[in-house]
Amino acid sequence: MIYNTKEKRKGLRPSDSKACREKMRRDRLNDRFMELGSILDPRKPLKMDKAVILSDAVRVVSQLREEAQKLRESTENLQEKINALKVCKLM
Repeated sequence: MIYNTKEKRKGLRPSDSKACREKMRRDRLNDRFMELGSILDPRKPLKMDKAVILSDAVRVVSQLREEAQKLRESTENLQEKINALKVCKLM
């Protein structure tokens, strides 16, 4: 098996460095899942299943989208009322 110079210096085989990088990637993902879980519902225990965290995130995003749509509609309604009042004031 051929090792590159950097791996020789570290004493690692190519597969070891790949396994290490993969573990670091999984650790970062797990950290982000825990962070997301704590943001979604701080009262829940930190050790939640990833599927639960993702389903909670989907639920929250859906609620936020609905709320944003209602706010847009409310803004449009208020803008129409403002325009109608401006017309009445001019008359």
